Amino acid sequence: MIDQLRGLLLLTLLYLAGATLAERFEIGIPGAVMGLVICLLAMIVVPRLQELIRPGAMVMLTLVPLFLVPLLVRMVLTLDFTTAETWIIILAVAVSTVIGILAAGLAAKFALGGDDQ
Repeated sequence: MIDQLRGLLLLTLLYLAGATLAERFEIGIPGAVMGLVICLLAMIVVPRLQELIRPGAMVMLTLVPLFLVPLLVRMVLTLDFTTAETWIIILAVAVSTVIGILAAGLAAKFALGGDDQ
């Protein structure tokens, strides 16, 4: 339980650092993205940080559906599926999701030193 809270606290601090940098320097990158970049760099520089963040990250992963399901239901109720623009947006979201999954998989394989099959 303490490990999970520590991980959540570290993730929150990294997010706040990214949000602060994004707001202060107005570089056009969202604070959450800046926080993820800071988190990645911190884990590269201090590998032990991965072990500290992992329990909190696992808690966050289990909560993702609680954030996404209401949003998706609301979108389905409000979108007009008879317009071409809606289908273009849906296609763009689907393609970007697949690209994101592939990029994350390749990054994980590279980072973990996966075999070349």
